[in-house]
Amino acid sequence: MADNTDKMRKVFKRWRDSLEKFVEEAIGVNPSNGISMTTQQKLAAREVSKLVNAKRKRRNGGKLTPEEQEYAEKIGISIMSGQGTGKDAFCSWVMMWWLCCFPETLIPCTAPTADQIKNILWSEFARWYNKLDKNLEPQCVFKSKALKDDHLVVETQRIYVQQLDGKECFAFWKTANPKDDPDSQAGTLYGFHAPNMLIVVDEAASVPQPVFKPLEGTITSAEGVNWILMLFNPIYQSGYAVDSHTGPNAHKWVLIQWDAEESENVSKQHILDMEQKYGRNSNTFRTLVKGLPPLAEADTLIPYDWVMNSVDRDIILDDDDPVIMGLDVGGGGDNTVACIRQGWKVKSFEKFSSPNTMEVVGWAADLMDGEKVTACFVDVIGIGNGVYYRLKELGYRVYPVDVRVTCLDERFRNVRSQLWWKAREAFESNLPSIPNDLVFKSELWTPKFKHLSGKTIEVESKYDMKRRLSLSSSPNHADSFNLTLTFKDSMFRRQRKEDYPMGKDSETVGGFGWMAA
Repeated sequence: MADNTDKMRKVFKRWRDSLEKFVEEAIGVNPSNGISMTTQQKLAAREVSKLVNAKRKRRNGGKLTPEEQEYAEKIGISIMSGQGTGKDAFCSWVMMWWLCCFPETLIPCTAPTADQIKNILWSEFARWYNKLDKNLEPQCVFKSKALKDDHLVVETQRIYVQQLDGKECFAFWKTANPKDDPDSQAGTLYGFHAPNMLIVVDEAASVPQPVFKPLEGTITSAEGVNWILMLFNPIYQSGYAVDSHTGPNAHKWVLIQWDAEESENVSKQHILDMEQKYGRNSNTFRTLVKGLPPLAEADTLIPYDWVMNSVDRDIILDDDDPVIMGLDVGGGGDNTVACIRQGWKVKSFEKFSSPNTMEVVGWAADLMDGEKVTACFVDVIGIGNGVYYRLKELGYRVYPVDVRVTCLDERFRNVRSQLWWKAREAFESNLPSIPNDLVFKSELWTPKFKHLSGKTIEVESKYDMKRRLSLSSSPNHADSFNLTLTFKDSMFRRQRKEDYPMGKDSETVGGFGWMAA
């Protein structure tokens, strides 16, 4: 037994000194098992080990080299990444390493939502734990002594390990309530202490800013090996997470940036698809592929942050809020897209692929009946004209909109520019609540605008936008949403479809025709 214990201790020392060795040997992420760490993950693992080893050496009173001193004073590791690079797998490896190889450990974890923790981070941990269970046996008796017989348990809200000395180490999660006041949010990860503490902040860009407020004081203590692992996709231009890379305190972090184009986890075809769909110069490509914060340009119509702030915004609907539908009828191979909005909540986008007018009419009619649509605004360019007239004949409350025509409001070049400007004003005023739909979001933050002679505003045309970004499709989701803004909702309050006989004149609501937009 003594020989086994000595063997274990040697193995543990190798793993404690190197996260990379732990992942390769304990979890089995190595070529012999048909799976490897990416180059980005390997380099990040080495940075984690350098940080932790420097902090351990400082705590034990060792003499530090200048590089070790620099690492020992860091708050932690901040990984800003594109999508699909394996950051959640990497995070679970770090957590497993910390729980299994370091005594008296604590891992408080947080993320924007409980679902993010439970469905992604916790499930990722469980997935790799199964590999750990399988791959440890050839290494040593660590499997039977430390991890089996319920020595490592993954529960809904916590993970705990009973180490060789019998002491228990914990990982647990807690999220901030977005409705709480800042002081309450600041208490999310406040007051936790342990000789070895790792604080994990997953998808950190969306975590409420007050949560970060008390962390630095805890981490900078030289008495323990305490540090933060922060991982995020840079969906905002600023905030604590992004500022860790670009702000005045960036020197306090070990900074790592993962470009999905350079990751072995991401296929070249996916990169090509993203480039063709959103344009290489778009903020969508920049954030989701390159792993860089979005750019804010003076001529951007709806800034990136305005759009992101509206995702799943919690708003209260009034019983009298009408259900409005915008119908962007497809042509030239495009889908027909319908936006369903009630009050300022965008409920859904529905798509239909057919160039046949009557098939589109039947689909749209069924949708209006099912959603109890109060009013529908139809783009009458191309086959949309026939769709509008047939829906009108059937008695539906439909309104024709031709976005090409001159607008009655002389501030705008045409109706299209006016509708886009209405959308801009709504997002600027924090009104809409939109689904987390990447296509819709990217369409909203893509267009630019300019002032023509005098004060006339012109929004970038579809043609110019597609040429600028090498796009293969039109912004159909955004166009259908904009159509719902043609009239003010107040014109339709208490004017549900069932309140009117079939065939009521659809072009004279409140004495205004559609040109009153």
